[in-house]
Amino acid sequence: VTAPLLMSVALLLGIPLYLWAGAIADRIGRKPVQMAGMLLAAVCIVPVYQTIGALAPIPPIDSLDAISLTHLQVVGLLLLLIFAAGLACGPGAAFMAELFPTRIRYTSLSLPYHLTSAWFGGFMP
Repeated sequence: VTAPLLMSVALLLGIPLYLWAGAIADRIGRKPVQMAGMLLAAVCIVPVYQTIGALAPIPPIDSLDAISLTHLQVVGLLLLLIFAAGLACGPGAAFMAELFPTRIRYTSLSLPYHLTSAWFGGFMP
C-alpha cells in the first residue's frame, strides 16, 4: 500500500510540471526543453533509484502520523524523475503535431500510435 500511495502523491504533485514544461516550450522552443528533460533523466535515473534502494525498507503508512522523513524523501526523488519526464514529454504533443502538414497530421500521428499500441500492447499478457 505504501509504494502506490507515495507514487500517487508524487504523480498528483507532478501534473502541473507537464503544463509548466509545455508553457516554457512555447516560449523558448520545444527542442531545448525536451533535451533538458532527457539529459536530466539520463543523469538522475540511476542515482535516484540507488537512493530509493538505500532508503529501503520504507515503513508502511497506516495513518497520517506514520508519515516520516523517508516517505517525503521518496516522494521528492520521484518528483525529480517526474520533472524530467515532464520536460521531455510535456511539449511532445505540440512537437509531433508540428512535424506534419495539416492535411496528413491526423493520419501521420494516429496510425503509428494505434498500430504499435495494438501490436505491442495487444499481444502482451
